[in-house]
Amino acid sequence: MSGAPVKWLANASAPDGMDKIMLTGTNTSNTPLENIQAVLKPDSDANALGIDTVALNLRVERRDGTAAPGASIPPGARFYLEAAELSEADARRLGGAILSFAYSQDGRRRTSIMYLERTALSGPSADPQ
Repeated sequence: MSGAPVKWLANASAPDGMDKIMLTGTNTSNTPLENIQAVLKPDSDANALGIDTVALNLRVERRDGTAAPGASIPPGARFYLEAAELSEADARRLGGAILSFAYSQDGRRRTSIMYLERTALSGPSADPQ
């Protein structure tokens, strides 16, 4: 497989009931992404807030447009990473953060790491930088 199996979507609309989305993406590969683990590690500005890491919950879009918790992302499916334990006010005060997005694909464990700017973390969806 060549290239990354995820296309990150900026300013994507969110399903009803999801107000704490951090990132939206699509599995662009022809195989499922399994055993998803996603974590934000805020930059040093967040130390004053007492936030060390933020676990992100996976929600996968269904055919009817709703999103359900999941552990894998089918080929072609849109998904959302949600910080359910983080208030919107805290998300706005985070500053930048490093996203670690780990998954298994075709029996191999992979990790994608990227830096997100402050603006990417303050709205309903984020734009990876």
